[in-house]
Amino acid sequence: MGAEMTKGRDEDVYDDLTTYVRERSGGDLVAVMVIGGEHGSGFSVQTSDPVIALNLPSMLRSIADEMEHATMRGRRKIGR
Repeated sequence: MGAEMTKGRDEDVYDDLTTYVRERSGGDLVAVMVIGGEHGSGFSVQTSDPVIALNLPSMLRSIADEMEHATMRGRRKIGR
């Protein structure tokens, strides 16, 4: 499988879900984040190529920026 990072109440609480998504999607990297789930909040990341995981923090920052900008555009539209 390659690199694996997990965080949750139990270290492997979302690993099975992440494995399922990775196997079904065939993705090179799969990240699952759960907030307020049945087993608490946490995340799990699996990748077949550890080098890809090195880019994950910058990819997540980019996604967060896009979400924030989309939210701000939505607020302006709602406020008009």
